[in-house]
Amino acid sequence: MLRQVRRVVLGALLALVVFAGSLGLARQAAAECAWVMWSTTIYPSGNQVVSPFSSFTMKPDCDEQARFRTVADTGWKSEPRTVTTYTCLPDTVDPRTPKGSAR
Repeated sequence: MLRQVRRVVLGALLALVVFAGSLGLARQAAAECAWVMWSTTIYPSGNQVVSPFSSFTMKPDCDEQARFRTVADTGWKSEPRTVTTYTCLPDTVDPRTPKGSAR
């Protein structure tokens, strides 16, 4: 009887360890997705152009470069009223696509 209880307890502990390990791997995989830095340029005419600028494996690196690019662009404008901003989004998000259905 004691052996059966021990086997059940060990089986339950093993299942718990395997489950916890799989959760950790899932979190790690989600954190390692690719990040895309998007540039949004608004021209004096009102036209807006959104395009991918660069890609990164880690979000902090993307955010740092986005801040650097925004600061660098403030001093190098070819047109005084042209504004360019940079945003980091997961590679599964495309800001150029419409957000709703066109009915």
